[in-house]
Amino acid sequence: MTRHVVSAPLVSRRHVQRIEGSPAQAFALLCPSAEEDWLDGWRFEMLHSASGVAEKGCVFLTRQHGAEPTLWFTSDYEPDERIRFIRFTPGAAVTEIDIRLAPAAHGCDVDIRYTVTGLAPGAEAALAAFSQERWTAMMDFWERSMNHYLKTGERLPAG
Repeated sequence: MTRHVVSAPLVSRRHVQRIEGSPAQAFALLCPSAEEDWLDGWRFEMLHSASGVAEKGCVFLTRQHGAEPTLWFTSDYEPDERIRFIRFTPGAAVTEIDIRLAPAAHGCDVDIRYTVTGLAPGAEAALAAFSQERWTAMMDFWERSMNHYLKTGERLPAG
């Protein structure tokens, strides 16, 4: 049997957010339904969830900023500790989003790692859109938004 080794382009980024709430409070916001409350611009369509919220095996769809539809699958779900999503955008990328929470003096640390594997022929565009500058801006806004929501109960407007 002949084996073909293929090495699709891959980018991995990691960021630790300082969230001013407990791991339980932060974890509760890492659900597609809850994100609509605190993350400006987030929209989704639930395709499968026995409970109606995030859980292992949850499947949902996003169509952010005019981009191609993206399918999400919750592959790991450990309340207050870890959640992992697999995100697939046809013709562009497969992304693993691994989020781990840990108690800290300020509330909790949320350790986020995105690993993006580009899919030919859309690989270059998908990976270019995942620049360090864009990643840092996204993580900073996400952190500010979550902390703002935990303090005020209101969504922080983008921009």
